[in-house]
Formats: sequence, C-alpha cells, structure tokens
Amino acid sequence: MTNGIAHAAFNVKDMDKTIAFYEETLGFKKAFDIERPEHGEPWIVYIYGGGGQFIELFYGATKENPYKDENIGFFHICVSVDDIHEAWKKIVETGAPQDDPPKHRALKKAYRDASDEHAEDAH
Repeated sequence: MTNGIAHAAFNVKDMDKTIAFYEETLGFKKAFDIERPEHGEPWIVYIYGGGGQFIELFYGATKENPYKDENIGFFHICVSVDDIHEAWKKIVETGAPQDDPPKHRALKKAYRDASDEHAEDAH
C-alpha cells in the first residue's frame, strides 16, 4: 500500500545556491546528505519539506533544460505557505524564474490522471 510521496528529486548545477534558496527563501531545512559509497564524494542532499517529505538534490547537473509547455515531464512543485503574496515577493527577490504572480486567495488544487483533469477549490 502506498502511504504518500516521500521525496521529489532534482539534479542541480549549484548546490550551495540551491540549498540557500530552499532554506532562506522557503524556510526549509537541510536534513542530511549522502556521499557516494565508492569514493566518499558528495552525492545527494535532502531538504526537509515537512510531514515526512523531502526534496532530494543531486550534485553534478551541467545541462539546462528550459521549460516549454509541450515538454513531457516535470511541470512544477507546489508548497503550502501562510501568505502566498509574501512568499511570492521573497521568490521574486531571489531572482528565481517565475511565471505569473498569484491571482486568487483560494488555493487551487489540481491533479491529473491518464483520462481526466480536475480542479477543486481548497478553502
């Protein structure tokens, strides 16, 4: 039986900058890191996302893959925040790329399966 999502994994180019973004901008904390067993070099950093969930960051990415609507694969990650407008402001201040600013007070939850798309308001 599945109990939930334990982590999402990302390859990163600049680990220090990425950790700083998750800690300083979003308020997450670095939980632990793992070294490569073969030779002890840094391999993975885990960022605690709350509720037993983590963001897993892998060292060594070198090639950018710009987002395009027609691409198959990863689209976005959504985090729960107390004040979406304040969180947006902090993200903009870091210079991180973003789409449009938040437009609604109610959080929209959206999910997709193989045959249908649904959206519902969460209050």
